[in-house]
Amino acid sequence: MSNVKLKLLHVLEILLETDEHHTINATQIVERLLKEFNIETERKSVCRDIATLQAFGHDIIADRDKRKGWYYGKRKFEPWQIRLFLDAISNAPFVSKQDFKYLFNELIKELGPNDKKLFIDTIPVINGFKKTHDANLQKVLSEILRSISMDRAMEFQIYTYDNRFKSVLRRGSHVYKADPFTLLWHKNRYYLVGSLTEENELRMFRIDRIANPRTTGTARRKLQEVLGNGSSAQLAEFCKTSFHNKNTDKTYDLVTITLKDAEYASIFVDLFGIPSEVKKQDDGTLDASIKKFKMNEETKKTLISHADIFKVVFPDDLKNEIKKEIKLRLDNYKN
Repeated sequence: MSNVKLKLLHVLEILLETDEHHTINATQIVERLLKEFNIETERKSVCRDIATLQAFGHDIIADRDKRKGWYYGKRKFEPWQIRLFLDAISNAPFVSKQDFKYLFNELIKELGPNDKKLFIDTIPVINGFKKTHDANLQKVLSEILRSISMDRAMEFQIYTYDNRFKSVLRRGSHVYKADPFTLLWHKNRYYLVGSLTEENELRMFRIDRIANPRTTGTARRKLQEVLGNGSSAQLAEFCKTSFHNKNTDKTYDLVTITLKDAEYASIFVDLFGIPSEVKKQDDGTLDASIKKFKMNEETKKTLISHADIFKVVFPDDLKNEIKKEIKLRLDNYKN
C-alpha cells in the first residue's frame, strides 16, 4: 500500500530520466513500476498521473508519435548553469573531493539523458587548490546562514597564529557579538559582513578564522538601524571596496605603459582593458596609453608582478612609485 501511495512520485522520477531523444510510453512506465518498485498498475492510471503532474506545472510533453509516449521538457537549470555551479564548487578549496562527488551527482539529476552523459564524460577537473575537508568552516557557514534566516544575532570567537604558528584565540578568547548581514566570496575565501552589536559600522570577518559560532536568542538589528538611510547602497559599496585601501585610490588622466612586445597584448587587455592609443617603437616595443586609469593597491600589485613585461613610462610620479616598491622588495632579499 505504501508503494502505491508513492506511485505518482515514482512516475515523475521515471519521466525525469527522459528527454526529446529518449521518450517513454505508458506500457513501459507500467513495466518499470512493477520491476523497480513492485507497483502493479494500469496504463490508464499512468496517464492520469501524468495529467496530474502536468496540471501541477511539470513540463511533460507528448511526443508527436503518440506510440512513443512522453518526455520531460524544460528543467530547473540549463546545462550551462549547472556547469557554472560545478566549476565553482570544484575550485573551492574547502569543498572536499567527497563533497564534490556528492554535489555533482545531485546536480546532474536535473539533466536529461544526453546532457547527463555529457557531464559524466566531462567532469570538472579539481585543481588549483589543496582540497581539504574543513568541517569547522562548513559548521561556521551553516551557523551564519541559520542566524540570518532566523533574524538573530550571533556570537563567535576568532583565532589567529602565534610565533610558533599554533592557532590561538584572539584577545584572550574574547567572544564577539555581531549582527550578521551577508556573506561575501573573494579569492576563494568566504567573509561574513556584519556589525558588532556595540557599533554602528560594518566589519568583515574571514569565515575560516571564526571559531565556536552560536546563534543567540537576541533579535538581529536591521541594516537600516546600523547604517541609517541608504543602508543598502552603503552595504554594496562596503563589499565592493573592502579589499583595497580606499585612501590609496587615484585616477590618472593618462597612463602610458610599455609592452615588451605584441605577444603580451592579450595579457594587457585582460589586466587593464583596451588602450586608447598605441605606438609601435623601433625596438619592437609598444607604448599603450589608457585614459582615466584607476590606480589602487590591486592595480599596483599587478604592475609590480608583471614588471618583466610591462613598464610604466608616464606619468613620472606613478613610474617612480612602482620603481620604489620594486626596490623595497629587492632590498629585502639583499638584506
